[in-house]
Amino acid sequence: MEQQHSLLFDHLSFQRQQDENGTVVLHTNVKSEHLQDEGTVNSGLFSIMLDTAIGTVIAKTLDGFGVTIQLSVNIFDNTKKDYFVCKASVKHDNANIAYGEGTVFDPEGNIAANGQASFKVISLKK
Repeated sequence: MEQQHSLLFDHLSFQRQQDENGTVVLHTNVKSEHLQDEGTVNSGLFSIMLDTAIGTVIAKTLDGFGVTIQLSVNIFDNTKKDYFVCKASVKHDNANIAYGEGTVFDPEGNIAANGQASFKVISLKK
């Protein structure tokens, strides 16, 4: 079965890697369009990676899809690197709301950013 995702996913060169024990793993190679004028990584890349990874793990875990209610992002190092990897997992869920956390790592395994998000869950079960 082919994996479904958005055009934005393709545009930002996101690749979903093999999940690890209930964790969604997202990878992107840094391209010139991800950079600010001074050459650092735009904070929006980290925000979109975290929102996408957390939303994906919630959708996968709860057999539905999520609508972002709240997203909080902390950026620790936006220095340009060759790529970033984001790992996200569900921390709490109930019938309507789910909460997850994610971390963005640079190639050396250092934390570049982290985030937390709450999602309204829309079930696909009938």
